[in-house]
Amino acid sequence: MRAMRARKKSLGLKPVTRWVENAQVSRYSDHRLADVRSLAIHVVVAEQILRNPALLRRAEEVLNGWVTTRMPHLDPWLVEWQTLLQRPVAEVLGAMTELTENGARLRQSSPFAPLLGAAHRKRIREALRP
Repeated sequence: MRAMRARKKSLGLKPVTRWVENAQVSRYSDHRLADVRSLAIHVVVAEQILRNPALLRRAEEVLNGWVTTRMPHLDPWLVEWQTLLQRPVAEVLGAMTELTENGARLRQSSPFAPLLGAAHRKRIREALRP
């Protein structure tokens, strides 16, 4: 734990809140770790979007690329993201960093993760490894 906290601190990551769905469950889970990593990536992307709202257009471009490869069968998650990206920036950022089951579900098919460079994603993964 100390090593993980040191890695997080060296990357400038700060604990904002804890995400515990059920206080009874304390065992390690690969899926929970993946959810935490995804949340961390989306929080970093959200901070970047606050500094540069034009990044939202890049997310739309990523999403449109996915849409063209999946035509004519649009998956419900594609339509959901298309609808969400038409809303105000605050709503989009709130949805992508939401600490709920719905937020985790949205992050699993998010057009925002590709906006963060591979090196930055790798640093987050290494900071949050078990």
